[in-house]
Amino acid sequence: MAYEGWLVKIGDWEVPFDYMRYESYNVTPAREVIDEFKDYDGDRHVVYAYTQQVTVSFDTPEEVMLDDEDIAIIHAALDAARQTGYGNNVNAYSVKFYDPRSGGYVTTKDFTLSDIKYTVCGADESHVYYKPITFEFVEVTPIEL
Repeated sequence: MAYEGWLVKIGDWEVPFDYMRYESYNVTPAREVIDEFKDYDGDRHVVYAYTQQVTVSFDTPEEVMLDDEDIAIIHAALDAARQTGYGNNVNAYSVKFYDPRSGGYVTTKDFTLSDIKYTVCGADESHVYYKPITFEFVEVTPIEL
């Protein structure tokens, strides 16, 4: 599936580009380098462990301050995407994302969300404004008990 005009969906909600700082979008592979070496011919060899979970992260932009209404929209999307009782994780989320390595979307994984830190940078009579927020989704590994 080729690029369809969005990078991340939380449940069915496409995260608007206004809520993302493009250069912060990051997808880590589901592998970890265990060993890396060059042989006598100068060829590079790498040994991978495929036990690491995929991580999808992004920051909100600095030039667009999110306010309390934006935060409410994000929380509604997170609540709608929450899947309670997934394995041992009581707060797993349905998240779909664009993977630059494949040039397509990953739609079959569930994620936990690292704690979101809210820092107020201003307020007026009608709104509270926040500094940029980091979203980090880490793949859930199902555990059979």
